[in-house]
Amino acid sequence: MSEAGFESKQSARQWAWDALAEQGQARFPFPPQGRIPNFAGAEDAARRLFEEPPWRDARAIKVNPDSPQRPVRELGFDAVPVATTVHDLQVVEDFPRDAFDLPLTLICTPTRTLRVDEPLPAPAGLDWSRLTNADLAAMPILAEVQRMTRPRQARS
Repeated sequence: MSEAGFESKQSARQWAWDALAEQGQARFPFPPQGRIPNFAGAEDAARRLFEEPPWRDARAIKVNPDSPQRPVRELGFDAVPVATTVHDLQVVEDFPRDAFDLPLTLICTPTRTLRVDEPLPAPAGLDWSRLTNADLAAMPILAEVQRMTRPRQARS
């Protein structure tokens, strides 16, 4: 686990991308920079995830489309614990957090399972001010949610 302190999320991401690349743990697609990187052992991390409740007993889950979660998808609840699969090199002691970040309760790596005993509170909702028209065009479901949740007077 890294003991490095990070000034920003971007500096933490860059550190993880570089470590995966330099130690030969990054997997296709290359380069790992600029994305959620695929990594050696993603299948092992997915197996560890599915040994844990509630994922072990889940009938449906929501999984992001990135390469390292492909083994997790080869399978939503309202208020669910949030888990991720990462390479051991990506586990750090501390990481900058924004108010809109979902708190993790479980981190599965190829070699271990880390539980967060007291996760931080989840965000209260979406921060629409952070989304551009391009973001909404790229994620039509968010545009639909925005239309459904705007006050009545704004819809007319």
